[in-house]
Amino acid sequence: DAVELNPQAVRLLQDDFAEYTGLLVESPGVELVSSDARGFLAGTDRRYDVLQLTVDGSGASGGLSGLSEDYELTVEMMRLYLKHLEPGGFLSITGSTRVPPRESLKLVSELIEALQPLDATDRLLMIRGWQTFTLLAKNGPAEAQDIARMRAFAESLSFDLVWYPGMRASDANQYNQLREPWYHEGVRALLGDRREDFVAEYPFDIRPATDDRPYFRNFFRWPLLVQGWEARGRGGMTLLELGYPLLVATLLQALLAAMLLIVFPLLFVGTRSHSTASQRWKVFAYFASIGLAFVFLEVVFLQKLMLLVHHPTMALALMLAVFLAGAGAGSAFVGTRPPDSDRRTLLAAVAGILLLGTAGALLLDSLSMSLAPVALAVRVIVASILILPLAVCMGMPVPLAIRRLEEVSVPWAWAINGCASVVGAVLSTLLAIEFGFAAVLLLALLLYMVPVFVDS
Repeated sequence: DAVELNPQAVRLLQDDFAEYTGLLVESPGVELVSSDARGFLAGTDRRYDVLQLTVDGSGASGGLSGLSEDYELTVEMMRLYLKHLEPGGFLSITGSTRVPPRESLKLVSELIEALQPLDATDRLLMIRGWQTFTLLAKNGPAEAQDIARMRAFAESLSFDLVWYPGMRASDANQYNQLREPWYHEGVRALLGDRREDFVAEYPFDIRPATDDRPYFRNFFRWPLLVQGWEARGRGGMTLLELGYPLLVATLLQALLAAMLLIVFPLLFVGTRSHSTASQRWKVFAYFASIGLAFVFLEVVFLQKLMLLVHHPTMALALMLAVFLAGAGAGSAFVGTRPPDSDRRTLLAAVAGILLLGTAGALLLDSLSMSLAPVALAVRVIVASILILPLAVCMGMPVPLAIRRLEEVSVPWAWAINGCASVVGAVLSTLLAIEFGFAAVLLLALLLYMVPVFVDS
């Protein structure tokens, strides 16, 4: 079974380059499936002798790929891979070598986590060349014949041994020599008793990626920025993963623009408004918190939908359609309510957001695996039913406040909300990378409580 998400790549293999590949996908016993690996494995009970995947390196993009989620390289996905191995079967992962090691050690960290409570020490095998490494995880302890075959293969093709159970340090770094046997030392440290200390002290972020923090290719740590700058004359800056710092720079630019577009106009609004300074700051807090919280919830539920529909573009289209339609319906509903009920409507809307936001996130998490074998249309309907009531509630707080503002403050309030939305799109990614999407969800729900207090 060959699994490929991009339908254009599938078409190229089946048509344009079919003869070039020796009619590979038409070979007996070969089935080419247009899907992602997670959706495919979640929807089948088949087990395999070998599961093979390739990890693309992030070096060519300067670390920008570290800002992208990858749910096929998380601890939860490693458990799914291992679950679909026959007894004695192998999960084989090949990636690009980098110095110091990054992807390889993060994968080892994830497999150690995925194999718990089993001891990963006797289940992992690894070799490397000058440009690639291959990491094997066996469904069962590695036997003497497995190790012998790996050693013979490595010796015949001049690959370096990185790890096998009982390996001596002197067996590493023989052919494609590095200044130090960093790969072997890293794997040995991760399999040792001080694994957490090693991960915490390592110059790159090699913490296991999870479904809550699915940023496998993010390796940036702030201390490395200082070290790279200090060693810039010796090429130290080439070690930096630039994706995260660029995201921080984008956030700072957005904050600066927001200050110019929100705080500066306040000087003019204040001269034409009958409201007090305290009231204007309440307007700022009200609309800024809603702008941030709305985007935070969109980002969180986009990730949930990606795990449910198993296609990022489709998940984005579904999220936007449901949230915008629902928010529009909630706003229209506010127009049918008398002004004297605004406080009760706001309290009901915020209560609905807190309840439905929490329940929807938990339900989507639990349903993503159980609904995998179900038709896509059914999954889309289920997701829409879960999210639409939440989106309706999210559409109410803004119009409830807008219709009670004096006319001169309305453009300013929309500007606050718009700028907060732009800032929130960047800030949510930073928070998810550092703390996970659960923290983003919690912060969004707390921000939706701000209007209740400032509107009192």
